[in-house]
Amino acid sequence: MALILREAESGGRVDRNTVIWAVLEPLIGITLLTVVFMIALPAPPLGTSFALFYASGLLPLTMFQDVTQKMTVSIRFSRPLLGFANIGFTDLILSRGTLALLTQTIVMAVMIGGLSTFLRDPQIFGVLQLGAALLALAVLSLGFGVLGCWLSVEIPVWPRVWAALLRPLVIVSGVFFLVDDIGDPYRDWALWNPLAHVISTFRAGIYPSYEGRLASTRYVLGVGLSCMAIGLLGLKARRNQLADTLT
Repeated sequence: MALILREAESGGRVDRNTVIWAVLEPLIGITLLTVVFMIALPAPPLGTSFALFYASGLLPLTMFQDVTQKMTVSIRFSRPLLGFANIGFTDLILSRGTLALLTQTIVMAVMIGGLSTFLRDPQIFGVLQLGAALLALAVLSLGFGVLGCWLSVEIPVWPRVWAALLRPLVIVSGVFFLVDDIGDPYRDWALWNPLAHVISTFRAGIYPSYEGRLASTRYVLGVGLSCMAIGLLGLKARRNQLADTLT
């Protein structure tokens, strides 16, 4: 908790402008997507609101990007704290990841609730599906964050590589479309992407008519936990050299 509060005061820079921008950033993206696809398409793949449909895909993706990017540089950012006997690398990683998860969860709740209210189209949300999607997304984000943190120790340029790898995810994760509508064999390829499962499960919780039969939260949890285990083992092996390796 002390490290989370430290992140909020220093690394997280949580102030009024930061919180406002955390909401404005996805809002701008959703607005642009809505305008473009309203011109190109007669109706969204689900429901009647383009904004709500793209929000249901963009917000989980934004959470994954934000959490993993911040966790990837967590040890590098807070390296001096490793000199304290009671602080380990897992404390630094999880404190930054937890703060990012909490921030993005609040943003997600504000955006979905605000859109539902603004559109005057109250939704009957599926609590179980939304809860499963958020749990799977949290584990996936933390897993890739821990893995990325270790890789940034082994490969100093990894944070830049990861930032570049994140950009195509908006296209291949099902933000603009439903993975269910993709034809074979491309649908099978798309389902290797765990974010596609998260977004499908999240949408199943927003749209009662959508079941998301192809989505598997167990697959997402498996990928996330596997990445976390690999990252923790790698960091443990380099624990004694972390202070000397990071600059």
